[in-house]
Amino acid sequence: MHIAMLSSVHPALDMRIYFSEAKYLAARGHRVTLVVPAVPADARVSANGIAFRSVWKATARPWRWITVTQVFLTALRTPADVYHFHDPELLPVGWLLARLRPRSLVVYDVHEDFPQTILNKYWIHPRLRRLVSRLADRLEKAFARRVHLLVQVTEPIYEKFRRTATPQVLVKNYPPLQEVGTALERCCIYTGRPFRICYAGGLSETSGLRQLIEAVAVLIRRGHPVECHLAGPWAPESYRKDVENLVDSRGLAEHVFFHPVIPYQAIWRFLQRMHVGVVSNQPAAQYEVALARRLFDYMAAGLPLVVHDYGLAGELVRNRGVGLTVDVTRPEAIADGIEYFLTHPTEVARMGARGQRLVREQYNWESQIGELVSAYEQGLDAVRTRGHHPS
Repeated sequence: MHIAMLSSVHPALDMRIYFSEAKYLAARGHRVTLVVPAVPADARVSANGIAFRSVWKATARPWRWITVTQVFLTALRTPADVYHFHDPELLPVGWLLARLRPRSLVVYDVHEDFPQTILNKYWIHPRLRRLVSRLADRLEKAFARRVHLLVQVTEPIYEKFRRTATPQVLVKNYPPLQEVGTALERCCIYTGRPFRICYAGGLSETSGLRQLIEAVAVLIRRGHPVECHLAGPWAPESYRKDVENLVDSRGLAEHVFFHPVIPYQAIWRFLQRMHVGVVSNQPAAQYEVALARRLFDYMAAGLPLVVHDYGLAGELVRNRGVGLTVDVTRPEAIADGIEYFLTHPTEVARMGARGQRLVREQYNWESQIGELVSAYEQGLDAVRTRGHHPS
């Protein structure tokens, strides 16, 4: 099969699109083309034969329609058996491809509960967010009925789309073992000092950075000279200044460290210098049904977790015994969770080893790729043999 992966937002070397889906499909002998914004010159043709088609990257939201249009036109110029797109804003593109390429399978990869994320979009006026969210929910489901296959990452989102009657497949966002590499080979947790905690992911108001930094201040007052390492993109970039001001006002400049976005192939070196991984997302509907990749990355690196006590993430951590769940709205509660591991090194090693074992045996991309390929094959057969075409 020739699979064209389409995105107007994600980077060329995205964790799910490139490192999981594209690389594993290519390794199975399929031809893969990635149509994504701003492909670096040295990545136009990767070492494993994946082809890249670069489109213009919008520098501001009002110009995103240009990127979307370029993705569509590039896709039309790329004959493929499967068109697999990854962004809600490409749903009209998917609908058009389903009509203009009647012998191709068109797939929508639903990475998250998109309408719920709108409730936390800083660039939409707060009074308009609920209305925009409801409108987005209706449009997303309407367009989802006009593609051939939906790829879901969690069960609740799968259930949400059941009424669309579009075939679905559950392909969870677990880390690929071939990328984890030596992280799983460590026999023990990092034992260096000072005690280091990390948050790797999008850095925004809803990420709970304020609460996490206040928790660091609590730990310092308790006599624990911890370090907190934050790595990821800021949303918006101006929010970084707010966080830096908070750090300075608490006298934490020597305890809180900021890192740029770390390439996925390098994240393991970063994590292997940490003791505990934190997910401090503040209560929001979008996080109730989410299982962030970083949860499993922390586990693969042998880190015990301190995670919010709600939703799928909280349930997984409690049931699997790979960390502690806390009320992330309270800095003291976050500090208590971190302090537990700081004062119980045997628990750090025990829970870290359990998380690694679970990634090795269950929570890995190798357990998911077969589901995706089977869904491709069945969907393509339906399109070409039984004439399954969306309305």
